[in-house]
Amino acid sequence: MIFKKKDNEAGYEEPLDDSIPDDMKPEGAPEVDAGEDLAAAMAALDRTQGPFDISEVAEPDAMAGERIDFGAVQVPLVDGLEIRVELDQESNEPAAVTLVHGQGAVQVRAFAAPRTGGAWEDVLADLRTEITEGGGSPDESTGPFGTQVLAAVTGQDEQGNQVVQPIRFVGVDGPRWLLQGVFFGEGTDPERAGNLESIFRSLVVVRGDTAMPVGAMLPLSLPEQVPGQVEESSDDPAD
Repeated sequence: MIFKKKDNEAGYEEPLDDSIPDDMKPEGAPEVDAGEDLAAAMAALDRTQGPFDISEVAEPDAMAGERIDFGAVQVPLVDGLEIRVELDQESNEPAAVTLVHGQGAVQVRAFAAPRTGGAWEDVLADLRTEITEGGGSPDESTGPFGTQVLAAVTGQDEQGNQVVQPIRFVGVDGPRWLLQGVFFGEGTDPERAGNLESIFRSLVVVRGDTAMPVGAMLPLSLPEQVPGQVEESSDDPAD
């Protein structure tokens, strides 16, 4: 299932900086001084620039807030953004939401996390092990969302040739949730990832009150309705 905003003349031509443009911020999102040092803000686990919890936005209704509601994650309407919902092959239920913009993409999932936070650190340990056991070498560094992991996976291009694809894993701890993003294409290049990073920051997570084990994926769903300026297609996302 693919959702994208209808074509118009607006769009991004230059990479955005690390702050979210005013028209991408959920209404009522906390403001931050534009001159605030980003590294200091991240060190303090400051999410004033997002991603946001549903309790932190003035307009929780996704439609009224110009967002598309996928259950655990609400995605803002952004010119040039294509939203692909990946379905589980066995259950046919939504398993992930992939945001495609330009030549890059980020796949997002939200998970239940402890109230004390620190879920991303636990996931990092698992990532290191998984990548290493798969024959790769995780490259860990500090990025705009804190600790991130760069790695590479082997796949096939359209001609069936074996290629190595770089990927970047990021995670943000929120109130009883963890939002994980896996960046592809331009999203792995710090010089060209600004647009996707700003879109990732503008996501809204809906944890809900249901008790769930730590690490369980928060349920995604297809929107019951979408704004009039959004096109919906049932094309195979792989096409």
